[in-house]
Amino acid sequence: GDDVTSFKERYGKFDVILGADLAYFRPDIPLLIETAKELLAEKPSAVFILAYKDRTRKKTQNFEWEIYQAAKRCSLEWNEVDWRVLPRWDELVDPCDVKNLHLLLIKHRVTLCTF
Repeated sequence: GDDVTSFKERYGKFDVILGADLAYFRPDIPLLIETAKELLAEKPSAVFILAYKDRTRKKTQNFEWEIYQAAKRCSLEWNEVDWRVLPRWDELVDPCDVKNLHLLLIKHRVTLCTF
């Protein structure tokens, strides 16, 4: 929208966007993803890192499906990172506090040129 356009004009685009606990209401997910796309630099290394904790008693598949669909519509791709394989994570946090934590990397879809 207008706010994204004026923000982009003032600050430009970003190589990395970090977001945590941004979406609680599923209908807001497409707007979040569209905004991230507008603000991501136009290069393959640009990434939107989205972290969220599943606070519902239901499986996160519906939430992740919304993200997947919104990313697909915006020509973005996403991958979930298993943050538990990161070095020393268990020394930094209590595993019980983060058992439902999800970490997604959302990037421009890379298209290969064929000749």
